Amino acid sequence: MKNFAKMLMFVAVLLVCGTACNRNQSNKAPEHYATVEQKPMFNGEDAGKFGLWVFDNIKYPEEAYKIGAQGRVTLQFVISRKGDIKDVKVVKSSGNELLDNESVRVVAMSPAWTPGKVAGKPVDVLFTFPVVFNLEGETNEAAGEVVPFAVVEQKPAFKGNDSGAEFTKWVLGQIKYPEDAKEKQIQGRVTLQFTIAKDGNVKDVTVARSSGSKILDDEAVRVVSMSPQWEPGKQNGEPVNVKYTFPVVFQVR
Repeated sequence: MKNFAKMLMFVAVLLVCGTACNRNQSNKAPEHYATVEQKPMFNGEDAGKFGLWVFDNIKYPEEAYKIGAQGRVTLQFVISRKGDIKDVKVVKSSGNELLDNESVRVVAMSPAWTPGKVAGKPVDVLFTFPVVFNLEGETNEAAGEVVPFAVVEQKPAFKGNDSGAEFTKWVLGQIKYPEDAKEKQIQGRVTLQFTIAKDGNVKDVTVARSSGSKILDDEAVRVVSMSPQWEPGKQNGEPVNVKYTFPVVFQVR
């Protein structure tokens, strides 16, 4: 069997203190804010949602893939008071220009955000965003097991939709807010990771990032674990196991 490689991109998002943090002692507002009273929002959620969007849109450069180039690119950009992304630049290179350029390309084409605010007014906010490109062999020859892909030529599809929208609707229709959590006003975001197998079944559902509440985490795992079958992802025309990351937000209304 031809030995493929897995492209695993961990995307982490954090607000950092750049030059904008030097507020000096004057009353003059900084050009960019690094800390704000109301953070920018992407598609109505926090920056973690942006990480998933980047994950869906990034493409491992073919030449970098061929030569086995890997690395971590640290980007810095501004989310303007209008919600646009601007001034995307590499503050720490991966060591490979192709990987750096791909990271910049994707982040620069971001849809509009809801801008951050200070004293109720929209402001420019400085963000730092690292993207890690990591190649690993698909086959663990010692263990004889197949490692799932994180990025594939043809993404898995749920009910004919590969954007995740239909699966999100299905999950929302199945989730039951735990009564104890609702009574105690417990809320949170659970980030799950699972594999969509080459036969379309969902397996190995784990909590990649807890909501802070075990009962919320358990409910998210329960629902995703009973997912109907997907259309599997494909690499070189062949069905493959695909690793998937999926957030579930619990909010008391």
